Amino acid sequence: MLISLTLLASTDFPQIGGIAYPLTASTAYLFNGNRIKTAKTYSAADTEFEYVFEPDSRHSSYAVFRVDGEVTALAASIETGYTSQFIALSVVEDYDGEEVTETRYVNAADVILCDAFDTTTPKTAVFVSMGGVSVKRYVVSQTLAEIVTLCTS
Repeated sequence: MLISLTLLASTDFPQIGGIAYPLTASTAYLFNGNRIKTAKTYSAADTEFEYVFEPDSRHSSYAVFRVDGEVTALAASIETGYTSQFIALSVVEDYDGEEVTETRYVNAADVILCDAFDTTTPKTAVFVSMGGVSVKRYVVSQTLAEIVTLCTS
């Protein structure tokens, strides 16, 4: 399940598919529950966990994140399955300065991370594993909440 978590601090700046992508504290991101490993209580209301970016790759990297929320709530979210296996992303492509939206279907389990980097438009960066070989970054015209709804409807 894709889980919306507010990042408190990052102990590592992740390399997602070879792309340096720093994550900002006090920001909500969508994390994929199937990539969360070894979650533990950090403080009374905070959780720390290891996050594997490419679990199918022997060259995969991981980062350690601290997020707002109790470990029991995180564990319950991880155990919730996907209602929809494939989700329709409204991918924004730039053709000679003109933005065109195309629908792309991706397997929800392959989503690595979602970052709503432009909340005024809205535009969200969605990192998707391409068979454990590479990572594709899509810019979509959907909010984090809309992406979660796609997985649960």
